[in-house]
This record gives sequence, C-alpha cells and structure tokens, in this order.
Amino acid sequence: SFVNALTLDMSNAGAATFNAGATFGGNVVAEASNAGGTISLEISNSNGVATANNKAALFLSATGSEGSAARIESDFTGTANVNHAQDLVFYRVNLGSQPDEGMRLDSSGNLLVNGTNATGKLVVDGDANAYTARFNSSTTTGQAFGARVRAGTNSSDFAVLVENTSASPLFCVRGDGNVGISNSSPAYTLDVDSTIHIGNDGGSGFTQSRLILDCNHAGRAAGIFSHNQVNDTEWFFGNPYDTPDQFAINRLATASHSDSTANKIYSLVTVNSSGNVGIGTSSPNVHGWTKALSIDGGTSNSSAVELNQNGTKVGALSLQGDQRVQMVNHTANALTFHTNGIVNERVRIDSSGKLLVGQTSNSETGTGIGLVPDGTSHMYSDSTDTLMLGRGGSDGDILSFNKSGTTVGSIASRAGVVTTIVLNPA
Repeated sequence: SFVNALTLDMSNAGAATFNAGATFGGNVVAEASNAGGTISLEISNSNGVATANNKAALFLSATGSEGSAARIESDFTGTANVNHAQDLVFYRVNLGSQPDEGMRLDSSGNLLVNGTNATGKLVVDGDANAYTARFNSSTTTGQAFGARVRAGTNSSDFAVLVENTSASPLFCVRGDGNVGISNSSPAYTLDVDSTIHIGNDGGSGFTQSRLILDCNHAGRAAGIFSHNQVNDTEWFFGNPYDTPDQFAINRLATASHSDSTANKIYSLVTVNSSGNVGIGTSSPNVHGWTKALSIDGGTSNSSAVELNQNGTKVGALSLQGDQRVQMVNHTANALTFHTNGIVNERVRIDSSGKLLVGQTSNSETGTGIGLVPDGTSHMYSDSTDTLMLGRGGSDGDILSFNKSGTTVGSIASRAGVVTTIVLNPA
C-alpha cells in the first residue's frame, strides 16, 4: 500500500513546481480533490548510485492502491556500475499477485508486446481466440489505406514472411518481387508449393472461372509448363513459340524447367487456326483438305490410328516405314465396308480371307461375288448378266485361259465381233 509523504491539493487549479534535482526517498503522490486518479512515482534508489537490479517505476492507479494498477518500470539489470542494460517495462499490476508484464522496450530498441523473446524490432505474442494484430483503415472512400511495408531489393530481403507456429512458411514477399506460397524461396514471380484451386465467381457471363495467359509479342509463346523432377521431362500446353496462332502439346527431356519446351519443334500434338489436327507434326494438312487429321511418324517410322476396346487392341489404320498403308483387324471378326449408313454393308473380308461383294457369307447361289483365296471364286446374279467382259481399241483376246502358267485357250474378237474361240492353242 502507499504511504504519502507529501500531498499537494490541486483543487483550486493551481500548479506545483519542484526544483531541478529534487530528490525523494519514497513515493511522490499528486492527487486532485475531485479524484479521478492517483499517480505514484516510486524510486528505489535515491542517491543515484547504480546497484544490481535497480528499478525506477511509475504506478498509475484509479483506486489509490497498488491493486488493479498499471506500472511502468525502468529495469537496470546486470552487474553494478558495469554495462547496465536499460529496459522500459510496462506492467499490468494485479492485487495480491506479481506484476504481469504487458510490454517491454528493451535496450536494443526492440518493442515486445506480451512477450520477452526479442526476435525482431516489434514482437507481438498473441492470446488464444484473438487476432495477434489487426489494422483498420479509414472508411473514407479513396483514402482508406492499410499497411505499407518497405524492404530491400534483393532475393535475400523479405518484405513479408508469414509462418505457422512450427516455423513452416505460409506466405512470403521477397525484395526481388517474387511471392512464395508454402515456401520461403520463391524462384518465380508467384511460386506455389501446393495445389491451386480457382473457384467460380457466380457470374452470368460466358465463364465463371478463368486463368488468363496474355502475350504481347507475335512470335512468343504463352502456356502452362509441367515439369517432372523424377523423370526429368517437361510438358508444355498452350500457344507454341514461333507459331502462336496454334495450340500445341509439347514435350522435352530436361533436368529443370526450360522455356524452350514451348518451341514448336517439340510439338507432339498441334491444332492449327483452321481446326486441322497434327500428331507428330506442327504443320497438319499439307495437302489442303478442308479439315484433316495428320499423323507423321517421321522418317522410316510407322504411324497409325489405333482402335481399342476396353484396353484391348481391335483394329488400326497404319502406315509402315516402307510407306505401305495397312488396314488391320486384330480380331477373328470380319472387316466390313459400308455406304449410306451402317446398315448398308457393301464389302466384307471375313476371317478366312474371302472377299465378298454383296454377300455376308460365301454362297455360290447368292447374289454377289465371292473371291476365295483358294481360287474357287464365284459370281451370281438372279436377274441380269453375271459377267461382262470388254475390250477397246484393236481386236485381240478378251478372255484368256491359263494352266500352270501356260495359255490353254482364249476368246478373241475379230473385226469387232467374237470370231475366234481357241481352246487349245497348242
């Protein structure tokens, strides 16, 4: 409790002046008669000689006692008369308990709020279920500013660094302008070590979510890179370098990110401005089709359009390295050709190699043509000529008969009509 040694009554709006160098051995209390507050100045060592752990304190109390008072203390710590570190400490004083430190301005100029670990010039230790710091701007339109931070201009300088309580980085802004999310060493303007989700804006326009890549040079690329650090490969999706009015999927083997992955020479798939699609070529539709799918396997390499069903190889249209075009059925089913709809089958090659025209099975009495690999081919029509043979120009053989490579007969024309039937030319 306080014991007043000197009391000045200020009820008549007077003023109290103490001579310079006035010394008080105890508390100095100034109190107005209409109260409102008590001010207490406590000096623990009146002769000015520094001793270990000397303190000078100012108490602010609304009750006239130390209970529920605020205390401002200058703390002289260290060995007497040698290298005294002077901290200015602000306490919350509770009756019947030790003072609760609220803020400290230490001898190095660090300001600590609610804590004692000087890890920066301003350190604020928060409490549970409360924001540690909050900045409220003005509400005046056009004049409402938040926080402004200035830092160095190098990559080793941090303007902002946000960490969790485990000291793992959450967000940072470096002096070189790079921003890191979930990392403190951003190598790019925005470097994210996590997943990015772009939500919808709820708008009524053409899109509700968007990622816009803008390029202001006619020959430069714009797109997205995907680099695999294990396989040392990088993919590019977007408008390729040197032909920006295309969309391309590129691939490059590289141990680290390379902007050259965007070069069209690495394109695997290309869609040009006319809607033509190229696989293995960046210049689809070289023959001028209205629309084309161009597949280029490269020199001496094969290429194909492969047809699979549930992971099983079924068929393909392929180009071999020797420039042979193949149509392949990998099953035991027939290969069929249709016109004017799927129901109108015109030609069939069955699993045994028979070529059937107008038939779905080899029948000697069914209308159509059957060309059989063993040579027993047939033609049948139930209402018109089965076979018509003709020859233009000069007279000569219209039909020849051959046995084991030797001609054994023929039907020939003379003077425009069939006049000669040779059955055994020998």
